[in-house]
Amino acid sequence: AMLGLPQSDAELDRFEKQMIAAKTAGATVARVTMLPGRRYEQFKTREDYERACEQGLKSLRLAEPVAARHKFRLAVENHKDHLIVEKLDVLKQISSEYVGLCVDVINNFALLEDPLESVRAFAPYAMTVHIKDQDIRESEDGFWLSDEALGEGFLDLPAIVKILRQAKPDVRFNLETITRDPINIPERTEQY
Repeated sequence: AMLGLPQSDAELDRFEKQMIAAKTAGATVARVTMLPGRRYEQFKTREDYERACEQGLKSLRLAEPVAARHKFRLAVENHKDHLIVEKLDVLKQISSEYVGLCVDVINNFALLEDPLESVRAFAPYAMTVHIKDQDIRESEDGFWLSDEALGEGFLDLPAIVKILRQAKPDVRFNLETITRDPINIPERTEQY
């Protein structure tokens, strides 16, 4: 399932009803995100980013007791939002068996982190996985990241699957297929 985290106490009822509907439909885990959009596109200043991180953490803290009460897992996607160390710090602060990760095998590459390092760091917390393959080509201000058929991109998918399976033998892999133009990662710009 996919759920939107509550932004305030006023949204807890909506969140709980959506969680119950997902559970009734047979879901045992829901993918959630903490921040709106991609870190390098959404925020103009470091302060804006930090405020959004505080709100995301607040939202996750609001959601966790609801998830625990229903014995339902929330898998926070590494959504081009936090560096590895930042995402692991969120999990440490929440410290709940009902909050883990939706490990997207490529997203931290957009933050210039190695996909295998990301997967190794995130694997112990994996509740679900977005698996896909990608390719890159240079752009004027960074690089283009394009969706490719499995095995046609640059990811070492056998190694990624092995790392995740060793840490979490029963984790489910969801083939994330996106029909979009390549996205530009403007890593050579000041805003990035």
